[in-house]
Amino acid sequence: MEKKSPSVLICLLTNVILVACVVLANLLIVVILVVRCPLPEPCHTPCPTCAPTCPPTVTNTPLPTAMPTATATTVPCGECRGGVTELTLRYNGTTANAHVQVLQKQGDVAFDGTVQPGETFTFSGVDKDGKLGTEITIQINGRVNTTLHTSCSKPIGPDLVSGDFEIVAGRSKDGGPLCPLSGSDGECGECRGGVTELTLRYNGTTANAHVQVLQKQGDVAFDGTVQPGETFTFSGVDKDGKLGTEITIQINGRVNTTLHTSCSKPIGPGLVSGDFEIVAGRSKDGGPLCPP
Repeated sequence: MEKKSPSVLICLLTNVILVACVVLANLLIVVILVVRCPLPEPCHTPCPTCAPTCPPTVTNTPLPTAMPTATATTVPCGECRGGVTELTLRYNGTTANAHVQVLQKQGDVAFDGTVQPGETFTFSGVDKDGKLGTEITIQINGRVNTTLHTSCSKPIGPDLVSGDFEIVAGRSKDGGPLCPLSGSDGECGECRGGVTELTLRYNGTTANAHVQVLQKQGDVAFDGTVQPGETFTFSGVDKDGKLGTEITIQINGRVNTTLHTSCSKPIGPGLVSGDFEIVAGRSKDGGPLCPP
C-alpha cells in the first residue's frame, strides 16, 4: 500500500477544517435568526425587525370616576300667604346678654332666650296650625321694643327692620320662604365683591350635630353644635371680612357640602346645598343678598 506524503495529509486536513467551519457558520446564522425571530405563536409580539405575527392589541383604559358632590338647588321664595310660621331675626341693639322674649297676641311665648348684639335667632309659631298668629310683641329685658304684624296683612320679609331687630329670613304657611322686601330699610341686591356673612338652616336629621365651616385656607368661620331645623350665622375671617372664594361645611368631622362665596356663582336665600339652606346673607359691595 502506497503511503501518502505529509503534504497531502495536511491538505486533506485543511479541507476538512474549512468544510467544518462553513457548516458551523451556517448553523450559527440559523441559531441567530431563530433567537431574534422565533416561530409565530398566538398573539406573539415579534421583535422590531421581524414581520408581525398577530394584530395589534387594543387596551381599553377606564376613565377616572368623578367623586360625588353635593348638588346645590334653589328653593324659590314667595309673598306672605296664610300667615307667618317662622322668623329669623338679627338683634341690632347694643345691650349685651339681652333677655329677649317673643310673645304672640294671646301671650304664648314663641321665644325666650339670651341674645348678644349682632346675633341671630329663630322661632316658630306655637298656634295649633304652627303660625305666629296675627301679631307678635318683642321684649328686651321685660320692656316692649317692637311689634310685628304676622298675619300677612302688611308687608313682611327679610331686610324689614323694626325696633332693634331685623328680619333675615322667614316662612309663611302657604307661600313658603319669604322674599326680601323691595324698598325696605335694607333692600337686597346681587352678590358683589364676595360674601361676608351667611345664615344657614340645618336640614339634616342628626341631633347635636358638630358643624364646622372652614374657609379655603382652613380658617374656621363657625364651630358649634346645631340641632335639626336650627339656624346659625357666621361671618368671614379674612382681613377684609369676607369668606374667601369657597367654604366647606363639615358635620361631625366629615365634609357635607361646599359653597362658592366669591360671587362667581349664584348665591342667596333659598339656595340648598347638602344638608343646609341659606336663609340670609350679605356681600361686601351688594349688601343683603337677594334670592338667586
